[in-house]
Amino acid sequence: MIKVDLQPAPVDFNMRVRDDGDRYLATTPYPTTKQWGTHAYWQRTLYDLYSAYDGICAYCSEWIPLTTGGPVVEHFIPKSIAPTLAYDWTNYRLASQRFNSRKKDHEDVIDPFDVGEHWFILELPGLIIKPDSALSYAKSAFIKSTIKRLCLNDELSIQSRWRWVKDYCHQHIDFDYLLRHAPFIASELERQALKDIHRLTQIIKPHPTR
Repeated sequence: MIKVDLQPAPVDFNMRVRDDGDRYLATTPYPTTKQWGTHAYWQRTLYDLYSAYDGICAYCSEWIPLTTGGPVVEHFIPKSIAPTLAYDWTNYRLASQRFNSRKKDHEDVIDPFDVGEHWFILELPGLIIKPDSALSYAKSAFIKSTIKRLCLNDELSIQSRWRWVKDYCHQHIDFDYLLRHAPFIASELERQALKDIHRLTQIIKPHPTR
């Protein structure tokens, strides 16, 4: 995970989303799950959110394909906890369906807007995500809980990171492409002085299951 900077709301956001949402909450301040489903006005701004954040999932820091990745509007502060933020652009994080379902209404995940530089690091050659050892105990514990909650080190996530690195090592993609589509991986290769493909391939070895 890397820091995500809040992007401006679309100029017509209030007209398309917030106004209808505020009117609804005025009559139903604490909607049930079923009621939220029929008043999901935030869906109207999904592609604005996707464009604003360049299609990058706020939690795994990888590009979400529109047709197969299942991009969703993720409410960082859950609707069940703060209904008044359900129609607030600043509470939206672009996420893939997979990571949205992992976070759910849990509050033990760090806000991508609050992540500091290199708080999450990529350990090579295993491509395991860990907290920076220089962080305080409290911050490190919060990052560990985020990694655990989002399953950032499950086999599927590691395989996904491996594919990006493999494509880069084989020169199927260049560093600019990697930076645009997998910015966390790119930033870690740069931090660890591993942009040089020859040097990187000396560290990264093929994994039998990948």
